[in-house]
Amino acid sequence: MTLIEYLYLTIFILITLIRKYFMARHKVERQLVKDTSLPDKFLLGLMGIGMLVPFVILFTDWLSFSEYKPYVPMQWIGIFLFAFSGHVLYRSHADLSRNWNTGVAINEEATLVTGGIYRSMRHPMYAAHLYWAMANVLIIPNWIAGPAMMLVAVVFLPFRIKREEKLMKEQFGQAYKEYAQSIKRLIPGII
Repeated sequence: MTLIEYLYLTIFILITLIRKYFMARHKVERQLVKDTSLPDKFLLGLMGIGMLVPFVILFTDWLSFSEYKPYVPMQWIGIFLFAFSGHVLYRSHADLSRNWNTGVAINEEATLVTGGIYRSMRHPMYAAHLYWAMANVLIIPNWIAGPAMMLVAVVFLPFRIKREEKLMKEQFGQAYKEYAQSIKRLIPGII
């Protein structure tokens, strides 16, 4: 394995541990509203597969036919972007605290979170996954494994964000509408 591959694997493990930690720490007992649908579950499953496809090229030669020569400076930019996505994911979980859910849902005692990383973007958790998908394209020198997560993310993230924002508007009304008008969704000041 190369240094880039070791770093990729290390960051992946750290992101997984962050997620598992917050899942264990903030088990949701009572949800006021939960919006689940078959398309959401399907796209979420595809997103998971997109996250794991890079491991096919790390540990097998199944996709070797679609490899290309890596451009190391781009891979390093990707590693930094991947590490940044882990930081954004951590901050989003920490700042949401007990308001966090694994799906499109609102806890019974939920509050509108607008502090911490939520001062910069409305959906930092989804932004972290977008940055991760972008990092994969830069890091992984494979025409299939590199863009796999991005291909799913461009469908899944808008679908999920639209549903979550609808739920937030229903729950928090004008307060959320005002917040949404002043803060971009995924990239501060841009989108």
